[in-house]
Amino acid sequence: RVGEQDVTLHLRVPEQPVYVIGNAVRLEQVIVNLISNALDAMRERPQRDLTIALERGEQRASLEVRDTGRGIAREHLSSVFDPFYTTKDVGQGLGLGLSISYGIIQDMGGEISVESTLDRGTTFRIVVPLAGILAPHTAVAIQT
Repeated sequence: RVGEQDVTLHLRVPEQPVYVIGNAVRLEQVIVNLISNALDAMRERPQRDLTIALERGEQRASLEVRDTGRGIAREHLSSVFDPFYTTKDVGQGLGLGLSISYGIIQDMGGEISVESTLDRGTTFRIVVPLAGILAPHTAVAIQT
């Protein structure tokens, strides 16, 4: 979809994989949902930039998915993770993706947040614990 929609992808990731505690399939589901939502939000926009940035902190990793889409009104930001809430047109989504994503990230011991400005874009940020010596069997690599 990135190529089909003429979206410019900006990828900022460390050279080495970042290992976090969690389930790879569920984490992939969250990331795919955020990217899909970003692409939907940029569909009719003249400038379509998608930025995915991964950073490793001392104890946590953060992943940002930023778009130049239509944005989300301030009064709707507190509801975006609620089940069945959507800003998409009727028939374009059930409003469950972000709610499910929220639960997955919470189950991983992490946090997910959103910032948005109308007509400028939206940034979703995921912060999850890094894998360590205590939990190597639950480690998931985030890499390109």
